[in-house]
Amino acid sequence: IGAAAMVISQERQGIAEFTQPIAVETYTFLQGKHTKKIRYNLFIKPLAPSNSSHPVYQQINQRAERHFSENNELIEKIKYHGHVLLAWKSQVQYIIRKESSKVRRCGFSEEAQGFMEYNVGIPFSKKFRYGYLMNDM
Repeated sequence: IGAAAMVISQERQGIAEFTQPIAVETYTFLQGKHTKKIRYNLFIKPLAPSNSSHPVYQQINQRAERHFSENNELIEKIKYHGHVLLAWKSQVQYIIRKESSKVRRCGFSEEAQGFMEYNVGIPFSKKFRYGYLMNDM
């Protein structure tokens, strides 16, 4: 499993404003056949060129499952079944700890720890073909 993290600016309003545009390829991936879960208190609002009225952005939000917590079933879905989780970075770290305690190692990779206080983490399968784009953002 891989992971990417992106800084957001307004946690209190439950809005994740990405400080850099999200690559079109990332939208295509999230819009595609992979299933998605979005943390209940998280609303994703990408910056230019897209906005909340963009059809692809609306489809990502409308078709995603909403969840409150992480569990073994969610970890298995991410590892083996093309599942993507969009959540606060603290939830990503929780999954990393849970996975590493189970097998004493973890396939997750995280960016440097020097992020601002508010972050969004996106765990995805190692087979995610656009992972290099997300980690370069």
